[in-house]
Amino acid sequence: IVRALQLAYPGEPALHNCDDAYLFGPDLLVAPVHAEGTSRPITFPTGNWVDLWRNETIIGATTRQIKVAIDSIPVFLREGAIVLAHLAQSLNWGDSLTHNKLAVVVVTPPGHAVSTACRQESSHQVHLTNVPLQDGFRITIEHRPETHYLLVYGAVKQVATVFINEELAPEFDESLRDAEPVGWYEDGQGRIIIRLPYYQRQEITILWAVISNQ
Repeated sequence: IVRALQLAYPGEPALHNCDDAYLFGPDLLVAPVHAEGTSRPITFPTGNWVDLWRNETIIGATTRQIKVAIDSIPVFLREGAIVLAHLAQSLNWGDSLTHNKLAVVVVTPPGHAVSTACRQESSHQVHLTNVPLQDGFRITIEHRPETHYLLVYGAVKQVATVFINEELAPEFDESLRDAEPVGWYEDGQGRIIIRLPYYQRQEITILWAVISNQ
């Protein structure tokens, strides 16, 4: 569902005349590029918005000049987002999906609210939740066992541990990604990449590192 920002956020006057950006579904803010140039202004609603291409977090409500290119549409993930997608083996957006595409779930850390989603995929419904914890957050994925990876964008804290279905997941080097059946690493874009086992119900708990002031 595509929604105008002024309809989705009627209480924010700065968006009332915004006609060059929109929400795609509940979690994606899209700001098309209509002309050649190096940047364009984008007005963001209240909340945290993570750049899908650069993994940078922008705190709304605000208007920012964002670097753009005519061949890559600016897209931003809402705080607490849950997005189903397919990516190439590289796990990079825009790469060809002709061969061996991977099923992924893209999320951002939630704020104080629980996010839930029900998505129709093929002949069944996929149920997802994104739940804040005191020291991290928990993602559940039900009825999509073919999900290869969970991609976490917008992590502003260091990850201490990851549990998958209550079992400690090992951290491994990115170069060993294809060799490991399960585990996690942080890639060069600052994304947390978690390789998942083939289960009907996948529960992933991500805990932040505690920074001592001493």
